[in-house]
Amino acid sequence: MTSQRSKPDISNLLFKPMLAGIYEFDSDESFVFRVTGHHFLLIHRGRLDGMNGSTPVTAKGQELAYFHPSCKNSYTSPKGTVLQQVIFEIIGTPVRPKPLLLGEVGTVPPVIALGDHFDEMRAMFDIICLELGISGVAHRLESLAAIYRILALLSRLMTPEALYGTHLDSLEWARTRMYEALSVKTHVYKLAREVGMQKDSFIRAFKRRYGLTPRAYNKALLLREAIRLLHESTLSIKQIAMGMGWRDAKSLTDNLRKHCGANAEQIRAGAKYNLDPIHIEGSPRLNIHIVPPGVRRNYIDQWILPGHMDHYSAATADMIATKGITRKK
Repeated sequence: MTSQRSKPDISNLLFKPMLAGIYEFDSDESFVFRVTGHHFLLIHRGRLDGMNGSTPVTAKGQELAYFHPSCKNSYTSPKGTVLQQVIFEIIGTPVRPKPLLLGEVGTVPPVIALGDHFDEMRAMFDIICLELGISGVAHRLESLAAIYRILALLSRLMTPEALYGTHLDSLEWARTRMYEALSVKTHVYKLAREVGMQKDSFIRAFKRRYGLTPRAYNKALLLREAIRLLHESTLSIKQIAMGMGWRDAKSLTDNLRKHCGANAEQIRAGAKYNLDPIHIEGSPRLNIHIVPPGVRRNYIDQWILPGHMDHYSAATADMIATKGITRKK
């Protein structure tokens, strides 16, 4: 009885970028070629009709075409087509005429529709095009990092439920960023860019998840923090307002009166106020060690010295998303 050799985990493989570029065809073009690596072509506009060995490959604008290693590949594109290409090899593994296997997700198909994620994919191709031709360790690492991110995005696109889960995590990350930098100067477009989403899509998704737009949620955080400082600090109302980015003490007082039914002086003096309109739950990503799935229960103990205790909880991303976290007492 023969045992089947286990396939290497894609995340443990080392890649070698070989070629990259961006092209605009000023006439109909036809290419016949042999590639020993994995060949990706990002179609900006126009189309590509080709053969990957005996497998047909047809892709149009906003799609990604993939050719696995083969003795003979070919494609044609009409005049006006604009595309980028990246070719990379896997170091230390024999070249086989087979598609790239992305772990449990499966093999990369010949064509992948990118939809709203075209710009995200293009950014990775741009990095490789910019960095590949420059010597130096930093430039080599930038190219390698971009390849891993291309493969990560492909994995998400091939499993829609994983893509959805990533967006949930991205929203949670954006919410955590608001906690980290309490300021009225928080820019929604910057938060959206940080989590790889378009501004309008980010606003809609955030409101669906938390019931408030990012701007309204940020204001709620500011007012809650202002109330805490009014109760627990000796800072003047002006100092609190200016420290959090308000124009002046009046701006803070007006917002407190509007949303809580009491101004800053009244709240500091102990007057009752209505906190319900700005009731928001704490961010579950704060003060938690995020660990890989499937690790042993005492995983974080490897970093704790005898006689010391870690007061923070450990959780996987799935546990955070479902709030299944047991905090240490």
